Formats: sequence, C-alpha cells, structure tokens
Amino acid sequence: MPMYGINDSYREGEFKTWGKKELNDLIRQSGFNATEQFVPLPDYKLPVSVITPLGWERYSQDLTNFAIDSVCQDPQTTPHSLFSLEKAYQTTWKNGLATDMANSFLMIASKTTLATSVVPLNIAAFHFMDDIGSGFNKAVEIFEEESILKIKSYPLDMNFKEGATIDYSSPEKYISRISLWIELLQILNHNDWTIEEIVNWSRSWIEALKEKIFGLEELNINRLIDSKFWSFTPMNSYRGSDGRIYFLDIGSGIKGQIDFRLVIYHGLTQSFKKITSIANFKGKIDMPHQLLIERIFLDLFLVKLEEEEMINLKMKEQAINDSTFNSLGFSLNTSAEVLVQRPSISELKATIVNLENKLNHIQQSLSWKYTNPIRKFIRVIRNIFK
Repeated sequence: MPMYGINDSYREGEFKTWGKKELNDLIRQSGFNATEQFVPLPDYKLPVSVITPLGWERYSQDLTNFAIDSVCQDPQTTPHSLFSLEKAYQTTWKNGLATDMANSFLMIASKTTLATSVVPLNIAAFHFMDDIGSGFNKAVEIFEEESILKIKSYPLDMNFKEGATIDYSSPEKYISRISLWIELLQILNHNDWTIEEIVNWSRSWIEALKEKIFGLEELNINRLIDSKFWSFTPMNSYRGSDGRIYFLDIGSGIKGQIDFRLVIYHGLTQSFKKITSIANFKGKIDMPHQLLIERIFLDLFLVKLEEEEMINLKMKEQAINDSTFNSLGFSLNTSAEVLVQRPSISELKATIVNLENKLNHIQQSLSWKYTNPIRKFIRVIRNIFK
C-alpha cells in the first residue's frame, strides 16, 4: 500500500520497516556498539551498486549517477509516478540526504569497535555490470587515494576474453561525469517540452558519434562500422568542460561489423526506455518512442523510416541484445515503447471519483440487486471447498 511505512500504519503482528535512525538504535540496543551503514542501489535484494560509508558521507554528489542509473533496474518501482525519481535522486544526494532517503540499508555491525572494516576504509562504491556479454562483464571499484577518487575494474567472468577493450590493470582518476542521457532527462522533466528539443539533443550525440567514427568523411548512415561502437550510447557519453562530447568505451560484447543506422536506433531506444516518467508534453499525450525516432531520422538525415524498416531495426536490435544479455536483467522499461507522462494529483483524484461513480451506479442497478442472492450462494460454495 502506498505510503504505508511513511504513515507508520503498521498493526500488531505485521512486518515493519524502519528509517535510518531507528535501525541504528535497534542495532545498538541489541548489543552492537559499532555499525557501518552501506547503501545498496536500487535496494538490498538485487543491487547493481553499493555505496559505502565513505562514499555517502564524503562523495555523495560525485556518486549521484549510480543512484540515478539504478532507478530503471528496480523491479518493485510503483507503476504510477507523481515525480521523477531520477531527478529527485539528483536533489537529495547533492544535499547529503543519500542515506536518509535510501530504499534500504546494508549494515555491518560488531559488539566491539570495528578495528578493521570488512570493506577497506578507502572504498567509496562498488558497481556491477553483468549485462554486457560473456567475457566482458565487470565489477567497478571506486576508492580514495590521497584524497582523490580513483576507479578500477575487475572481470566478473572466468572466461574473460582478450578481445575486450577494458583495462583491468591500473586504476584511473574517477571523474564524476554528467552523461548526455541526463541532459535528455532534464529536457523531458520540463513542462511543455517539445520534439524540437529532443531532436537538438539527438543532434549533439549523433554529430559527436559521426566525428568519432568517420572523422571528416561524409556521413553515410547505411555504412558498416566496428561493433565496438554499439556501446557508444548517450548513457556512455558525456560533455567535457570544453563543451565537446566524449565517449566511454566499455566494450560491446559483440564481434564483427554493424549498420551505423542501427547504432543510432539502439542509442535512442535505450535512452528513451531508461526514463521512468516525464513531465507534460504540449499535446498532453504519451509520446511513442517510434514517433520520436522517426522525427529524428527525418530532421537529421532526411530519411523517412517506413513501418517495415522500423520493425526490421527493432528485430535486429533485439537479436543483438538477446545474444549478449546474460544477467537477470530486471529493468522497469525493458518492453516500454512510450514515454509516459506523470498524472497530476488532481487528475488521479478525478479518475478515482469517476470510477467510484461508475461502481456506485452498478451497485444501485436492478440487475445488481437481482443477482445478489446468486453472488451470496457462490461465496458460500467457495468457502465450503476452500
């Protein structure tokens, strides 16, 4: 039930959840004098990231992206959003509220003072990527060294492939990057956003990708390119301090060559699917991904994608995803093909009133009254054969 825990509506004998302070008090009252509190994201059941005490106490603003990226991987997210959880994470983590607003906690407790932590004290966060493809999956460790955050990767697969482009040898300086996808998120959470804004956002990513792949050569969207560019999506792209767009080469898990237009299609669909809800569009309607993609191809490439070609692109992308996807893969928007607008509270109230009126009309009808004995009889029979 929504807000059940927030309202503390628990009755005697029901399972109960507690907040950060209450949990720490309960642990201390149970005889554990030392406690370390970790934040699993999206929650404790199937975390893709774990933020340590060092991470949320000192570097919460630098690690905000891990919280934002975890939203679409939560299988228990409410189907109706009244606000953007991704944007809310940005605000709460910037203001040092990472643990106060966390979905759940991971506690390490001891009866005596923790002389050495179970997790090294200089670790700020762990992140796990198990959906790239066999031989390319990895764990990422972010740690502090001389007051600087650094990042190091470890292979998750025993059959690590030499073809992977990931460097597992030496750590690098960790840079808190705002991905291009965050820019899209910002646009779609302004009321009365326009398709033109989405086209312009796409243009920045596509032009940077074209320059990366083709250099000064003329663009040909039908050209075959190296499959490593499959992972050069807006989520793995960021705008540097110089205004230029850079890409993170995380490995694609596939071999050979692929169609450039398929890479564009893939980057756009994955960007749209990752968004859980949006602000009102001027047309006051939910926005199909297909319509946006058609408009982007038409405006930027002067190419009209017919329905048959759109289906073909979708099937090709799905085939590649199926061949490389090896994780449990919980994702809220895996099959979503529409950007869903958030309803206002007044709209939800109006819907409830309308449904209640319909229900009342049915219950007051003659047919409902005449069939009441039959419903009673059915309930009796069900109780007998329980």
